[in-house]
Amino acid sequence: MSIDQLIVDDGLLNEEGLVVQLFFIQRRIKSVKKVQTFIYDVKKTDASKKLNDYFIKSLKAQIGKVVGRPDVKFEDYKVIADDSPNVVHKYPDANAMKVAPSVWGKIEAGAVENIKSLHDVKDKLWAYCVKFSKGNKSVLVFRKTAPTKIATDEAQTSGEKFVAWFDSDDARLVEVKLESISFDNKVDCVLLDNTFYIFGKGAFEKIVSLEDEFVENANTVVAEMTQQNILEGIELLQEEISAKPSLMRMVANIARKQNHTGIGQLEIENMKNVLHSFEKKDLKFTADGKILIENKEDVEDFLKLLNDYHKKGMVSGKFYGSSSGHVITVQ
Repeated sequence: MSIDQLIVDDGLLNEEGLVVQLFFIQRRIKSVKKVQTFIYDVKKTDASKKLNDYFIKSLKAQIGKVVGRPDVKFEDYKVIADDSPNVVHKYPDANAMKVAPSVWGKIEAGAVENIKSLHDVKDKLWAYCVKFSKGNKSVLVFRKTAPTKIATDEAQTSGEKFVAWFDSDDARLVEVKLESISFDNKVDCVLLDNTFYIFGKGAFEKIVSLEDEFVENANTVVAEMTQQNILEGIELLQEEISAKPSLMRMVANIARKQNHTGIGQLEIENMKNVLHSFEKKDLKFTADGKILIENKEDVEDFLKLLNDYHKKGMVSGKFYGSSSGHVITVQ
């Protein structure tokens, strides 16, 4: 099923007897031997027909804004991509993601407990998910949120908070305990048939904790370059990558293009020439011919070279600097 088929007249979102379920996703940080990982808890709650109808209407409206428009393109997700309001990114094979068993795996399996109060999910609230299903057909919709979206009767500041309503029958104020959560009419991503359709790229990356995978990619890239024995200063390289999310994303892009593998004398000579031509810098080397990384600037220069940051327009002949781009095959 494609995403546009959800909103046609006989599509899933227009079917009679559509089941709508609301889930809350919490995320906690767990550190084991200085290695940080994320733990997820998923809980559900029943919602009124009015709220369920609101979710259906919101999803149909968001899908309707992009499907059928000739200026909107569907492209595979890229870690670093050119920003365009007319592109919907797709992330295939979602079930292979590290977070899959802990989040949508539990939701699809029904292995989720009901909450008794919003207090149960207020702490570490990370996102919410709405599942639409009928028979063996289903679609999951995710939206990034935060604990601040929940209001309870707890004190909101250092002082006490007391909420009351006026009882006109005996002309006095009466205490009332309130719990609420706010929703809006937008979605960040839709999971359909093992593929994510992404409407909010940054929010999607947070929801599925892609930064966790970025870390693994970075560690793999550094380990493979260590084996090639072409660098001096690999520890500084790894330290800087771990400290800067922007560099971590660049390394993930390098890994996707496999630019870090098989670096030989030809590639090193190209790096030397490019750095000198575009940055007016000299690539540093040790006495035995290894690339030398001594400071933060060296790290960024080296990663930009690996990522093919410097590009040439094939038509205009102009040169550009961009971290985005993907490998294409010349026909």
